[in-house]
Amino acid sequence: LTDLEGVSLETRLEQYRYLLIIFSKWDNFVYEEAREVFEIYTKLYAPNKELIDYKNMLKRLVEAKNLLLNVGQKQVNLKDYFNCLWLVYDVLKNAERKAAHNHYDDAVARIYRAIEMYAQIILRSLQINTSELDINKISHIDSTRLAYYTSKRNDKNQLQIGLRDSFDLLEDLNHPLGQVWSKYKNQITNALTTRNYSFLAHGMNPITKEDYESLKSVVWDFIT
Repeated sequence: LTDLEGVSLETRLEQYRYLLIIFSKWDNFVYEEAREVFEIYTKLYAPNKELIDYKNMLKRLVEAKNLLLNVGQKQVNLKDYFNCLWLVYDVLKNAERKAAHNHYDDAVARIYRAIEMYAQIILRSLQINTSELDINKISHIDSTRLAYYTSKRNDKNQLQIGLRDSFDLLEDLNHPLGQVWSKYKNQITNALTTRNYSFLAHGMNPITKEDYESLKSVVWDFIT
C-alpha cells in the first residue's frame, strides 16, 4: 500500500516512529538524544519546512543547555545568555502540553521551573550564580538586604537562593527584570502558594484546572 505521495505504508510508519522518538525525548528534556535521532531522520527522509523549523529550534535548545552547563569554562557574551531563554519558553510550552492532557500538577511544576530558570539565566548574565552566591558581586546593594542574602548559607557553607530570592535580588540590583518583578511578585507569590501545597511540592493537594489557569495567566503576562 502507498499513500497519495507514493510512499509505502512501511516507510511512512517508520517515519512516524522516528518522529515519535524525537518528540518523546524532547518532551522529557533529553534534547541531545532528540537531536541525534533528528539527524538520522533528516538523512533518511526529506523533512518539510515545519520539521526543519523544529530541528533548528532543537539545535538552539542543545546549544543553550550546553552553554549553561559549561559556564566558567569559556567567555560568554550577553547575547548568548539571552539565547538561553529559549529553554524557559520550551519548558512553558511543555507545561501547556501537560495541561492539555489534564496533568495539572506536572504543568504547574514546569511553570515553577521555567520562571526559576528565567531568573537564574539573567543572574548568570551578571556573573551571579544562585547555587553559590558570591557576596562580593552584590556588595553594593542595601546593607539590610545584603545581610539577608548572607544569611542564606547551607550546611556546606554555600550561599544559595531560590525563586523569589533570585527575583528579589534582581530588584535589589535595579535590573529591568527586577523592576517588572516588583509589579508582579505579589500576584505570582500568591499563585504559587497553591503549588507549594501540591502533591509534587510540599503537600498533599492535587492541582486543579482552575489553579493552573490562575498561575498561567499571571506568569504568561509577567513573561510577556
